[in-house]
Amino acid sequence: SLTDDGWVWLTFSKKARKLSVSATTGENNPLMTDPSNIPFLALDMNSHAYAAKYDTDKAKYVDAFFNGGIINWKKVTSNYLQFVLDGAPVPCVEGDLLAAPPPSYVR
Repeated sequence: SLTDDGWVWLTFSKKARKLSVSATTGENNPLMTDPSNIPFLALDMNSHAYAAKYDTDKAKYVDAFFNGGIINWKKVTSNYLQFVLDGAPVPCVEGDLLAAPPPSYVR
């Protein structure tokens, strides 16, 4: 459970050879604690990410993130499967994993 500002991560641990969900506080990331972690998806739980639309309702924000058509699950799955086949992280750029990237992300 993340009680402060931070991030929630879907990562693959090369050491444990499995997917896991973890949380970091502040601007930390899973690579800082274990460089063998490969992040696939990050959920920004810092208040600037949800306050404008959801006020203090983190649960509603998280539900919208996962179930509201924000995430391009086909791309997340594709990146994971490519990683499994190649054994190397799949590069992505900001906006790649969004189902409908905001206009500022469109290249």
